[in-house]
Amino acid sequence: MAAVERENPRLRIVAMKRNEERLEMIPAADTRIEANDLLVVIGETDSLKRLASA
Repeated sequence: MAAVERENPRLRIVAMKRNEERLEMIPAADTRIEANDLLVVIGETDSLKRLASA
């Protein structure tokens, strides 16, 4: 998570859901993003587009 936010300083990951687990609010900075994770992100449009295309 921290690396994504460092590369895109105008966005913040505010929640994450993995598989059947509960929604985790404000995930820890050292949490690894895995395929099929659902992220709730806020930020500037350009930063959100860049993240969506990654």
